[in-house]
Amino acid sequence: MNLNGTITPVSIDSLKSWLIDWLAGALAMDRRQIEPSQPFLSYGLDSVHAMSIVGDLEAKFGERLSPTLAWDYPSVEAMAEYLAERLGTRTAAAPTAPRPQPEPHASQAEIESLLAGIDHLDDQEVDRLLARFLSEPS
Repeated sequence: MNLNGTITPVSIDSLKSWLIDWLAGALAMDRRQIEPSQPFLSYGLDSVHAMSIVGDLEAKFGERLSPTLAWDYPSVEAMAEYLAERLGTRTAAAPTAPRPQPEPHASQAEIESLLAGIDHLDDQEVDRLLARFLSEPS
């Protein structure tokens, strides 16, 4: 959103770039090492990071997002495409036919692996995440 309150269109490419930059910063990696089609888990993304990226995206776009976003769309590519669809954005070179929305495909093992990192959250962070999760409409 701009300072004047208008929403700035965001392309899939700019979303991918933002997600890559975020991952590189959070995981102390060179952004050139991040392949958009690779699963977040292959880079060591844990549940703390998964919750943090959702919080940062919510702050960036002023939009409530699912706390399971990183599990439901487990790569830069999948998440950028979902966010572009959700936020009503398109790239200039995007095809005119609507893109199918990626199906969530995190395995139970991936979810359990990410949830194992919840022990690293402090009590305030757990309380904040639970409050946000419980206030979301079903």
